[in-house]
Amino acid sequence: MKRILSFCILACISLFMMAKPLPVETASDTAKVAGEREDSIYVALLTCDPGWDAYKLFGHTAIRVRVNDADSLDYSFNYGIFDFHSENFIYRFVKGETDYVLAAEPMDRFLSRYSAEGIAVMEQPLNLSKAQRKDLLEKLLVNALPENKTYRYNFLYDNCTTRARDMIERVVGKGLKVERKPLDTTYREILHMFTARTPWTAFGIDMLLGSEVDRKVTATTQQFIPSIYMADADSTTMLVATADSVRVLGENGDSIWMADKAKTRQPFVGETRIYAPAGAPQTGSSFPLSPTAFFWLLFVVALLLSYLDICRRVLSLWFDICLFTAQGIAGLLISFLFFFSEHPAVGSNWLVIGFNPLVFFMIVDVLMIRKKHRPFIGRKKYNGKFVDWLEIVNLAGLLCIFLLYWLPIQWLHPAMLPLVLTLLLRSLVRLNYNRNIRRYY
Repeated sequence: MKRILSFCILACISLFMMAKPLPVETASDTAKVAGEREDSIYVALLTCDPGWDAYKLFGHTAIRVRVNDADSLDYSFNYGIFDFHSENFIYRFVKGETDYVLAAEPMDRFLSRYSAEGIAVMEQPLNLSKAQRKDLLEKLLVNALPENKTYRYNFLYDNCTTRARDMIERVVGKGLKVERKPLDTTYREILHMFTARTPWTAFGIDMLLGSEVDRKVTATTQQFIPSIYMADADSTTMLVATADSVRVLGENGDSIWMADKAKTRQPFVGETRIYAPAGAPQTGSSFPLSPTAFFWLLFVVALLLSYLDICRRVLSLWFDICLFTAQGIAGLLISFLFFFSEHPAVGSNWLVIGFNPLVFFMIVDVLMIRKKHRPFIGRKKYNGKFVDWLEIVNLAGLLCIFLLYWLPIQWLHPAMLPLVLTLLLRSLVRLNYNRNIRRYY
């Protein structure tokens, strides 16, 4: 029903702009009415501040179109709509097959939704000509049709901001020039700017995204972030014609008129208007420890347990089971993204060397490492040699991750250092215990 209603709204706008009957008048009167209608179109770039939800951390972009005539039509065209309830949404999201759609939403509803969440919205009027404003509206209406509105979302390269930017540039054409210098930074460092207030989200993003996001951004690619594109738009100028014709002197000294293509630059956007939120801003997680502090604390606990295990010649099975189960789950996700996902940058994540599903076999090692947990496998008694090799492979993978801190291959989150040290320590303790107990029995 919602889709039918949206289509009906778009159809009404289309009919209003292109098929509304005009009274029978002279040619000059008809041109005058058409000119007034084009001039009544107002278009603006909307930029929303970041929120606290994971998909709102980086802000949002939309295009506002308002038509003032006998009826006032005011809509935001939003490329950031997705359906949580679509079939296999979670699986498709993880696999990178998330489809977003362009939808038209009444402007008052758009503003009230963000205002209730405590999120401010900035509006930048676009200084487009009458024909360009009309062309932009027509292109948005065509793009919002059911057969055109869906696109494959890509967070870094094809999202709600880049789609809005590309649609505007299709109308304006060449002649836009960003006066502001591009940022001298990487994709990852830009992401850190917006995840600083949610450290666990920052840790998760750093753990899942690989070396591709450590590349430098360009003047164009940095605009995948709404606020960066807003700042670039504010410093952008566009070429406009100064006049259709100018007067010059002819060979005989007479004044003549001739066509001229003289152009000048003017600001791309007008003065920014801010819609302040009415509601209280949302707050983030209240977890007291940052990832770095938490994993250093975990390393201290692992160090104390390892010392006691060596002194008492025992093994803290419960600790290793919890630790390596968490490592295995993380490895399962990283490996799936690395090999199967279409998400950008996850296929270059070298953490897959140390975080992979092979770690689940370490749990078998922990359960079978004592004599009372060594059942007969087939007709041969389990002796632990196979899991010794698994431990060595695990150690080698963790050491490779440890070396990434000194190799210019992939940036690692600071919390990864104590985490890898903890895994290395417990793997060494367990490998030593396994060999000692096998020698004893």
